[in-house]
Formats: sequence, C-alpha cells, structure tokens
Amino acid sequence: AGMMAFSLLPAVTIGWAFGTRGALIGTIVFAAIDILLLIATGIPWIAAMRGQVFMGLATLFLVGVSVGIQSDMRSRMRIETADREKAQDALAHEANLLRALMDSIPDAIYFKDTQSRFIRSNLAHARSFGLSDPAQMIGKTDFDFFTNEHAAQAFADEQNILRTGQPLVGKEERNTHLDGRIVWKSTTKMPLRDADGRIIGTFGISRDISERKRAEAALQAALQHANELALAADAANRAKSEFLANMSHELRTPLNAIIGMTGLLLDTPLTAEQRDFAETIRGSSETLLALINDLLDFSKIEAGRLDLEQQPFVLRQCVEDALDLIAPQAAPKELELAYSIDDTVPAAILGDVTRLRQILVNLLSNAVKFTDKGEVVVTVTARRLDGDHHEIEFAVRDTGIGIRQDRINHIFESFTQADASTTRKYGGTGLGLAISKHLVEMMGGKIWVHSQLGHGSTFFFTIAATAVANVPSPVPIGEQPRLAGRRVLVVDDNDANRLIIGKQLQSWGMSVQAFESPLAALAAVESGDRYDLAILDMHMPGMDGLDLATRLQKTEAGRHMPLVMLTSLGQQDIGDARSQFAAFMTKPVKASQLYNTLLTVFGSQPTTGKTEVRREQVDPSMAQKHPLRILLAEDNIVNQRVAQRMLERLGYRADLASNGLEAIAALQRQRYDVVLMDVQMPEMDGLEATRLIRMVLPLDQQPRIIAMTAAAQQEDRERCLKAGMDIYISKPVQMSQLIAALQSCNGQTAMKIDRHDQTTSQTRPPAVDEKALAAFAREMGDDESSTPVKEMIDLYLVDAAELVQTMRQAHANHDAEGLQRAAHTLKSSSATLGALPLSELSKKVEMLVKAGQMDVAGEQIAEVEAEYARVRQALEAM
Repeated sequence: AGMMAFSLLPAVTIGWAFGTRGALIGTIVFAAIDILLLIATGIPWIAAMRGQVFMGLATLFLVGVSVGIQSDMRSRMRIETADREKAQDALAHEANLLRALMDSIPDAIYFKDTQSRFIRSNLAHARSFGLSDPAQMIGKTDFDFFTNEHAAQAFADEQNILRTGQPLVGKEERNTHLDGRIVWKSTTKMPLRDADGRIIGTFGISRDISERKRAEAALQAALQHANELALAADAANRAKSEFLANMSHELRTPLNAIIGMTGLLLDTPLTAEQRDFAETIRGSSETLLALINDLLDFSKIEAGRLDLEQQPFVLRQCVEDALDLIAPQAAPKELELAYSIDDTVPAAILGDVTRLRQILVNLLSNAVKFTDKGEVVVTVTARRLDGDHHEIEFAVRDTGIGIRQDRINHIFESFTQADASTTRKYGGTGLGLAISKHLVEMMGGKIWVHSQLGHGSTFFFTIAATAVANVPSPVPIGEQPRLAGRRVLVVDDNDANRLIIGKQLQSWGMSVQAFESPLAALAAVESGDRYDLAILDMHMPGMDGLDLATRLQKTEAGRHMPLVMLTSLGQQDIGDARSQFAAFMTKPVKASQLYNTLLTVFGSQPTTGKTEVRREQVDPSMAQKHPLRILLAEDNIVNQRVAQRMLERLGYRADLASNGLEAIAALQRQRYDVVLMDVQMPEMDGLEATRLIRMVLPLDQQPRIIAMTAAAQQEDRERCLKAGMDIYISKPVQMSQLIAALQSCNGQTAMKIDRHDQTTSQTRPPAVDEKALAAFAREMGDDESSTPVKEMIDLYLVDAAELVQTMRQAHANHDAEGLQRAAHTLKSSSATLGALPLSELSKKVEMLVKAGQMDVAGEQIAEVEAEYARVRQALEAM
C-alpha cells in the first residue's frame, strides 16, 4: 500500500503538469527503453539494476500507465495550488530519476523527431561525440557528427521506419566520425508513437562492439593466415612429392642399368673373386632400388595419386603369398613362420590384393628383421558388420626385440624407427610402417601395436571389406568324407605350428594327437597307439624328424604308418632318408598344400611311384636347361618381389623396370629374350610401351612380351594381343602359367614375322582409304564430289602441310612438346579423311616423342613428309 501511494501521487502530478500527452510520452519512453535494452543486450536493465535510482524507474513506469488513464479527467479535477506544487516537485523528482537512469546506462540512447533531429540523448551518447552535456545534442543530426556516407544511411534507415513502422533490430554499423575515428555499433531503432498511435519520431539504442569486431578481425586474420600456411604446406608437400617422384625416376634409371649390366657380367666366365664383386654390386643396387621404391610409394601417397583397385581375390592366397616372400628372409635365422585364418573370415573379398599384400609384407619383413629366434605368426579374424560387409583384423606377432613404450606412438610416423641404433643396426628408411598406415586408412581401417621390450611385438590392423560369393576357395571348408575319422600324429616343438595344423586337420573331421616332444610321441606309438598318418617337423631339440622317423618305423604300430616331413630347408637336405617319407611339405604350411598332401597320401588321387607333394612342380634348374634373359616391367614393389621370387625358384634372374619408359630404355641398352610386362603402370603403361617397342626395335631384337594383368576379361586379352604382346597371363600369376609362358619363349631374341604391327607384304596400302572418305562425306550429308567436302579436303591439305612443317621445325629446335602436339593433330585429322597410313605414321612420331626418343622420331618425319605427298596426290586426283 505504501509503495502504491508513493507511485500514484507523482503520476497524478505529472498528468496535471503536462496533460495527457506528457503522461503518455513518459509511459512510452520508459516502456520503450526497457524493450530496447532487452532486445539490444538481452538483459532486462530496469529489473536487474539495484539502488534508489532504478527503483524510481520501475515506479515511474507504473505511474505512466496510471497517468495515461487519469489525465483524460484533468479538466474535471480541481486541484489546490499546494497540490500542484507538490505534483511539480514529484515531476522534477521523477525527471531526475529518468535522467539518472539514462545516464547510468553505458549504451547510447537517443530520441529523434521526424526530421531525424535529436530531441533527447543520454550521457553515453553525448560522450561518444566528445560532448559533456546531452543537452548539446538537441537539434543536431547525424550529419553534424558522422561522414556524409554514414549519416545518409542512418537518415534513410530512420525514414524507412517512419514510413513503414517496422523496427530496425541489431544492425551492425561501421560509424566513421568526422575526426576520422571508426567505431562499430550494434543499433536497434524503433518507431516513436503518440497517444493516437501516430508515428512522431524514432528512438534507438546503440552498443559499441568495436572490441568484438577487432577480435573477430584478428580471428579472421589468424584463420586466413593459418589457411595460407596450410596451402603453402600443401604446395610444399606436393613439390616435395613431385621432387621425390622425379628423383626416384632419375635414380632408378642408372640403377636399372647397373643391375642389368651386372647381370650380363654374371653371365660371363668370372673368377670366384670377380663373381663375388659382381654379386655384391648387384645385391647392393637392388637394395638401393627397393629403398627408392619406398620413397616413390610414399610420395604417391602424400600427393594423393595412389588409388586402390577393387577386384575380388582369395584372402588366404594373399596371406600365403606374403609369407612366401618372407620365407627366404626367415630361413637363415631358422624362424618358424605360420598363419591361422579363422572360420569367420570370408573366403574371398573385394579390394586391392596388391596393396593388402604390401601391408602384410611390410609387417612381416619388420618382424623377421627384428627377430633372431622364435617365430612370426599371422592370424586373421573377422567381424560381420551388416550384410556382406565385414571388418577383417590381421595380427602379425613376433618374438623379437620389442619396442620401447616411449617410442610406440612414433613408429608410424614418416622416416621414423624405434631409435637411432635401430637404423644403424638394421637399416631401412623408416617408411614401411608409415606407408602401411596410409594404406590401412585408405582401406577404411586402423593400425596399432602392442609390444614389450625384449619379448616381441604384435602389430594389428583392420580393413573394411565386402565378401564376394561364387569365388572358389582353394581350401575345402567343413568335414571332408575322405579324411573324416582318420587319426593323425603331429610332432612339432613349436606351439603355434602344432595348434594351427591341428586345428586345420580337426576342421576336416580328423582326430589329432599332437606332441611337443619327439620322445613323448615315440613313447605313445611304442605303447601301441596307432595312427593313419604322422606329420613330423624336421628340426626339433633332442631328436630331429629324421631320427624320429627311423625309430617310429622300427615299432610295431609305426612300421607301415605314412610319414610326412615338415621342413624349411627343402627336400635336397633330406639326403638318402627321403625314401622314408610319403611326402614333404615346406613351411609355412599352406592349408591347400596340406589338404592335397593328405589326399595323395591316403590314395584318393592317382599317383605314380613315390609320392612327393609340393606347392608346384618347380624345376630349379629350368634356367640352365632353357636360358632366357628376362626383363620385368612392374611398378609395384611387392609384385616385383613376387615375380622375382617365382623366377628365382626356376633359376632365373630378372632385371627390373618400374614403368614402360624404363622398359624401353632397358631394351635399347641391351637385348632381352622376354619382357614380363605389367599392363597398368604410371608414366607409360604396358600397352603403349609394347606398341613403341614393336615400332622402335629392329626385328632381330624384338623380345617376346608376356602381359601380366589383373583384368581377366576376353576383351582385355584381345587388347593386349592387339598391342603386340605375345602371351597373356592373369594376376595373381600362378607358377604353372609362368612356366608355360617361359617355355614357349626362345632363348634367341627374335620376332615372329606375322606380328600384328608388321606388314609382311611389300604392297603399300593406298594413301587414302576411299571407304573411310566416303563415310566422312556421308557424315557431312554429302558425297565426295560435293562442294563442302571439297572445301574440307582443301582445308585439310593446307593445314596438314603446315603441321608437317611444324613437326620438322619443332624437331630442329628440340621442342618435344611442339612436335608431339603437331603429330597428334595430324594423326586425328588424317584419320578423319581416310589418310590412314599418314595417321599411323603421325601416331608413331607422337609416341616416340612421348617416350623421349626424339632422334628416332626425327627419322620418322621424313616418312611423314613422303606419305603426305602421296596423300596430297590422291586427294587432288579425287
């Protein structure tokens, strides 16, 4: 009640003093201030402020409403003089409160009339212009304080509010003062209305946001700078990658020459010391070439130029091939190699078998490199995600030196190894794991490691893969009727080998008894235990496999038991004792190899003589019986190693080229009987390289070219043969296919006379194919004798003459790009008008230039000029 009385009395006196209009304006002003402050700042200033001044504002706001109602009765009220004076005092008090409130607000508050002249301002507003008294603002406009550009825009905004009644809320403005100061403001302006709702002006509130704008500008500048740095870093990375790629190519070229020449040297009579020197040169060169290939792979990844293939492949074969590549590296250390693939893993998946094998080879190479004794084991498991999609996890475990915990987080970084001493002792670029990490991530997976110093490491990685149906598995799945129920004795001192072989045998329905100790196995057989087959490891402590076999065959239960020997050394190391065994298997044991061995031993397949099961029927002396000089053109380092390993098993030694250009350079440097040519290679692919080889090399120096490609469609085969290749084998290359292909090649470099690109007849084809010219005329909607076609012929003859001249000049000026461009243009236009021989000659020049054979291309220009003369004569005659 006391508050109400305090509030109503000043309100009534305000109404008496200023009438209805004054009370209403007061009410609108304070209501508007509250709304403006709330909109502009998000803070209800009147409600939030404390102290007598702000309580007065709240009071005055309520009073304004009362005054608006009561002032209409002004004429009927009779007030004593004393009351009027009292009301005037109250009015002055409330006016002071209003002024105190407005001046205490840090944001600029102002009121304008319809001409945008200031009629009221607060202290903050006045001070923003360097004025000490808000009264100094009255009657002035924005043009008195700001530049014309800003003042004109503010005037336009206010006139729009007066015209439409629509408020302007939160506009961020760049205010330029007459003295040059720039201040950013966030401004809200509202229409000011009288008691009848007519707009009589505007009022607004502006907040200084200069600090925020400066912070935003600083942030934007920082972001822009960061972006520029990122772009610069990307450009630097690209430049570095291009440099590495170019340098790798430049380094590989002389290295290939060194390797090739030492190969020729090794084929000549040498003393023992000379042969040792030559083999050292070749081996060191091949090591350096492998390091360079790592750099090239890494540069491709960093430059984003490495793409993954999506082809179906058998996962087990990929793992086995990787282990085969590492086996020669593990054999001198007598390391056990083994692998296990869980039943949950799909037999075939869609992906890039070459790159997956590269990851496995990198991890296995490291495992063997850093393990002096023990074992290296690969395990594969899978988790179904949805439908045919799986997450496949690989683990490569070793018993090597392990990794310090403080280095584990760094080993996947580029050019990084466990520590400096590792690099000194074991060598390497430190790129293998970095490349593997990139490849794994490209396959939708991740890679990590668990390790304990002195106790070995396990590297894990996952890939996302889609299972592929209807791809035959090399290994039967589930119980096999021909094997089920048979009892097998397995003797191997290695836990992993026993577990893996035993698990595989049990999956086919066989009963397995495994022993770690040869003596324990012998005791079991001597006690009368009978088995249908015994699988014995060659190297075991205390008693090796040969001794155990001899003693088993002396027992009653083991006298007629078939024996299978596991060895890492090969059959030749068995000596005379091989007659004791029904079969031999080389470790790591492949499941398909094990299955075929069992079927053969148990007589489920026809055999002749003593059973001797191997992965393939390989003759290590084939190279002596059928000598060939072989060039391997393959860009992927893992595929190189696979092919080289297969050739080595046959006794061959191959030189390397990493793309078509290098293959051509190698063939011009020396003669080869056979080129194993990958079809997909960078810089120049196998098809284009083959066409150039057929064009450039003399007939008596032409090699047999064997195409190797993952594309297995009939049209792919036809494409290879049409390009001039002799034989086509699909990837992954099988040993039987390679042997058959090499056996079909002669040891003397010679070409077949009936090759696609050679013309046996001495009859020259017509300069212009009339059928092709007629087809062109039909496309033009005319015949050969019509005016438009004649005009096209005339235009072609003039243009072709200029192009031939350009080719001659470009060659004289050593302008390879100009020569290639002119030849390409002449090739296309000549083919259009049926001048097919000229088109082919132009194409030949273009390809020679692209291969860097400028001198040979120059020799062809004379033929182009002669052929053009024939074409001109034929077309003019038409």
